[in-house]
Amino acid sequence: MAAQYVFYITQERLVLWRRHEARVSQLQAFESSEAGYSIFENYLIDSGVEGAHILVDVIEEEFSTEFVPKLGLRDRTSLVNRKLRRKYPRTQYKLSVVGGANRRGNNESQVVHSAVTNPELLDPWIRIIQRCKLPLKGIYSVPHFAGMLIARLHQGNSPVLLLSKHQQSKLRQVFLRDGLVKSARLARVPDSEHSSYAEFVVTESMRSRRYLERTRMLEGMEPLEVCLIANTKVADDVRRFAADNSALNFYFVEPETAARKVGLRSSCDEHSLESIYVALSCKKRSTSNYAVSGETRYAKMSYMRKTAISTAVAITIVCSVMAGLNFGKAWTLRKHTEAIESQVVQMSEIFRKENAQFEPIKATSHEMKIAVDTGDYILRNRLPVPWVMQQMGMVLADYPDIELEEISWQIETPPQPEPDRRQRGDQPLPVVIPEIVAVNANIAANIRNYDGNLRDAFHRIDTFAADFLEKTAFNRLIAVDHPVNASPQAAISGEIAADGAPEVAKFRLQIAFVVNELRASSAEVQGHDI
Repeated sequence: MAAQYVFYITQERLVLWRRHEARVSQLQAFESSEAGYSIFENYLIDSGVEGAHILVDVIEEEFSTEFVPKLGLRDRTSLVNRKLRRKYPRTQYKLSVVGGANRRGNNESQVVHSAVTNPELLDPWIRIIQRCKLPLKGIYSVPHFAGMLIARLHQGNSPVLLLSKHQQSKLRQVFLRDGLVKSARLARVPDSEHSSYAEFVVTESMRSRRYLERTRMLEGMEPLEVCLIANTKVADDVRRFAADNSALNFYFVEPETAARKVGLRSSCDEHSLESIYVALSCKKRSTSNYAVSGETRYAKMSYMRKTAISTAVAITIVCSVMAGLNFGKAWTLRKHTEAIESQVVQMSEIFRKENAQFEPIKATSHEMKIAVDTGDYILRNRLPVPWVMQQMGMVLADYPDIELEEISWQIETPPQPEPDRRQRGDQPLPVVIPEIVAVNANIAANIRNYDGNLRDAFHRIDTFAADFLEKTAFNRLIAVDHPVNASPQAAISGEIAADGAPEVAKFRLQIAFVVNELRASSAEVQGHDI
């Protein structure tokens, strides 16, 4: 944790405090004189103080309370500033704090004005700080930190009078109500070891109560909590003197306890409790600031510079992390790309070697077009061979003694007109592929276990042919060759074994397929999931 510096200004001097981690210490004191001002300026030039804030603890600090109607933010701010300038016209160290609604229930808001009425207490020190261009972070007063201190020392919302000994011989009294500082006094007191100290504390508390009742800040029968920061001996003496005083309810806090509440681990001088306010002002800044914009310009510039540097460092770190992540993704992508390129080279080499085994096809564009058109035509007009074989199987299943030996196919096309005569140099005409009208098939088969009975063989063949026409989608069927041709004009083509009855009887059939009828029949069969 970086060290923090505080200029603690009182009536007589300026004390430089330093807070580091959980300890505060006084570095040097400078008297409010020409010699003290000169020493202070030389000290700032030679020291390593980079920035500080001022904490004011003077008698000439006034507080006043009034009520303003509830207005819009701009109108209320303008009204409050006008009232503040009218109330404290002779000093620039002034401010207003707007609190909550009026306790009386009317439509008004509380406003607490405060000011250091004697600016000569601060002007010489601030002029020296500005000449040295030391970043001044703000000008604060001790009473404005009393609300934060009470929140740590005392629980409750009742009016509280906070008492603490400052500057060895002064008693700081701060009255708070509804979280706002309504009044503050700084009175001289005897030494805390003196026998009259406890009586003086009770007397000053009663005097403050009468003042609060007279200014209508406290009701006559309303209880007043008095929080006193003092050791056990002083607390016992004060209890003894305030035993018969029902208007004051004292509440005591040990100095060491108060120090711990504000985050201090160092010992706390019970005769001078400024260290508590110094530690609190370093830990949490008050919104009540007496400084004007010109007096804190160096601090704002320093804050902006540090913010810009911190932002740049944060952006650099984020960019470095993102660059690392993107580098990892790029490295992975590069590995994948190299693997893909290696596969492409390997497959290209395999293609080259396999392609080298084949001779290149030498064809003109016209020949290539013919090949493509022919292939497209075949795809459009291809015969359903599986269906044809399935049709034939439907009949052959009933004739186990008939065996197919050969099937040959021939296409039948309509007559083609003679092509026009072309002269040399003319563009070639597209090749006309004729439409297929029918496909003729010749089937060679035989009858096994033939006993030489031609009448039975003929009857068997005729029955087989009739079943073909009845059970299949074939268009025509003609028996071309029988084992013995019964026609007297035809030669006998049947074969008879030389040693008696032949074992087989060969015959041949011719089947005709009309393409259009074949397509219709195929579509019908496929529609029935055949």
